[in-house]
Amino acid sequence: MNGFQKRAKLTICLFVLINRVSAAEHFVTIGDSFSPSSVTIDLGDTVTWISQDQYFTRTVTSDSGAWVKGYLYEEDEMFSVLFDFATGFFTYHDDLGPTGSITVVGLVNDSITISSPRKIGGQFQFDISGLVIGRTNIIEASTNLTAWVPLLTNVATSATSSYTNSEAASFGTRFFRVMQLP
Repeated sequence: MNGFQKRAKLTICLFVLINRVSAAEHFVTIGDSFSPSSVTIDLGDTVTWISQDQYFTRTVTSDSGAWVKGYLYEEDEMFSVLFDFATGFFTYHDDLGPTGSITVVGLVNDSITISSPRKIGGQFQFDISGLVIGRTNIIEASTNLTAWVPLLTNVATSATSSYTNSEAASFGTRFFRVMQLP
């Protein structure tokens, strides 16, 4: 098995299917504490922290490294994180002491499968099965699992589909995901 085939198999394992379109924004203020200190959100929602401290710089630091540290230098300054990368329980803290947590919940439909990654004629291809006919699907790509770019949007006319990406060879590493809209 060559390096491309190994990377292609790893890439396929990183596909994500999200059955949610409308995202919400949740606000957390920070002064002497985070308020609210605990938030439950849906996968795809955004959390925005707002400083209420006019004297000190506040920070929002993920304890697990799930996001880059945010600095709030002035009162009313904001820092946001889009939670589209994983479900789970995330704790965070401010360098001056307060702590908080975010629980991200989401519906992942595991009936869709990705299979047969392959390189044919310099193009990367894979198959998708388990699609719901009449539902809109978006195929996205990323080089860092943070910033995603839509490559193709279509309405499923059958339960299976194949995708070909002619640009994959231009990237050292490229990840793909499929999102199915409700």
